[in-house]
Amino acid sequence: MVRDKNIYQTGYIFRMIAAALVMLAAALLLNPGQAYAQDGEEPGVKDSSSQASGFIPEEYSFEVASGDNQTLLVRRSIQLYDMADGSVELSEAQTIYIETNVVLDMGARDLIYPQQILEVMSQLIASYADSSQTLGASALAAWQVYAELADFDIAQISPQNVALSDDGQVVENHASQEEPVFTSDESASEASETEDNNWSVWLAVAGTAAIVWYGWLRFRDTRSN
Repeated sequence: MVRDKNIYQTGYIFRMIAAALVMLAAALLLNPGQAYAQDGEEPGVKDSSSQASGFIPEEYSFEVASGDNQTLLVRRSIQLYDMADGSVELSEAQTIYIETNVVLDMGARDLIYPQQILEVMSQLIASYADSSQTLGASALAAWQVYAELADFDIAQISPQNVALSDDGQVVENHASQEEPVFTSDESASEASETEDNNWSVWLAVAGTAAIVWYGWLRFRDTRSN
């Protein structure tokens, strides 16, 4: 009977320890931000400095100005795409090939008016940038004839959502975007919530340690009996 009682007590102690460990694991899972506290990173956030390419938006969005036309805006989009995508380097002939096909796919519009918004999809540019890499020498020579007649000095044309940094890197234009303003009350609330989360984890760790220690003492007493 004594042996059976000891076995029962031992099993009870191990179940108690297992339950404590489960509680600790649950506390850590419910507060995943702690896993990033040491390296200062947040889940789901990438370090933009690790990206070799510049900013490529889903579309290049232009507000049409006097003297603009669809062809020029598409050409400028291709230039910005080429600057941002480090995997390709487009020649003038390839640029005209891409421009012609993108304009046709967009539905060539001879007339666009000031203050209209014209968007050039970057995926469309990417598709023809890829196919331009397969052009043969004769095709490139044919497109070069048109390239020599085109104006590539159009750096003054700029989309609303894209800008150039001081070092010439293509970046997202934040000037036209409203940035959220956080009041001191909101900041204090966020800090308080973070502090509460930290305490909940530490309490779970301390509680688990206490239960494991108590279980070990009971287990040692049981073995000695």
